[in-house]
Amino acid sequence: MSRLKNIIKFVSIIFILSMNNVYAGTVLDNQNNNYNATVWYHESAEKNALYREIFQLSKQALLIDKKQDIKSGMQCGVVFDIDETLLDNSQYSHDNIKNNRVYNDKSWDQFLNDKVSTALPGAKDITAYVHSLGCKVNLVSNRDIHSLKVTEEVLKRQGIYYDQVLLAKLSYHGDKNSRFEAIKKGVSPSQLKYKQTIIAYYGDNIQDFPQSHQSQYIGGNIHGSLYQNFGIHYFVLPNPMYGSWEK
Repeated sequence: MSRLKNIIKFVSIIFILSMNNVYAGTVLDNQNNNYNATVWYHESAEKNALYREIFQLSKQALLIDKKQDIKSGMQCGVVFDIDETLLDNSQYSHDNIKNNRVYNDKSWDQFLNDKVSTALPGAKDITAYVHSLGCKVNLVSNRDIHSLKVTEEVLKRQGIYYDQVLLAKLSYHGDKNSRFEAIKKGVSPSQLKYKQTIIAYYGDNIQDFPQSHQSQYIGGNIHGSLYQNFGIHYFVLPNPMYGSWEK
């Protein structure tokens, strides 16, 4: 019996060690995946090229929409997300990995207050181009509204043109659609009190586009009408670090 107990104990120890190794391997794999995504975004030439490419190619679509869709006397507008669309915050994700830390409000607020975010490739150019067309540049972000001052300081420091910045209040629960509608109607919280015809949306998250959620697109027909606005009115930028797709 004693020998049997020792065998069982030995087998149990081996099993536990094996499971720990499997778990450790899973955690390590996850860290490596996040690390690779962050390094790609933070440092790769491909990311820089993609941003320049998308912004540059979208100019023709903006020009066509301005000519075709804007009636005389109507104000045209474009809506941009901020984070990982116009401003690069990958240093925050890089620091989190380096310090074995995950996202939290305190460290994110400190990062914002340090004002180290930089303009993404082509961000200055595309916002200036929209302005040159006579369209309004509306920035809609789910940053907390208390960070408005520091956000505007960084945007100005980085030379990114904008007409208004609409951040999130608790009542929005991260949903941008009410702000999209307010901009179009010229009502609060929009600071521009006239109607706008929105000819394009730019973002790195599917929820940066009107009435769009991951659940609508997952499993949908990628060759069907679901994606027909992309490349015409919707322009999505790459972000493998985080997003609603994680859920």
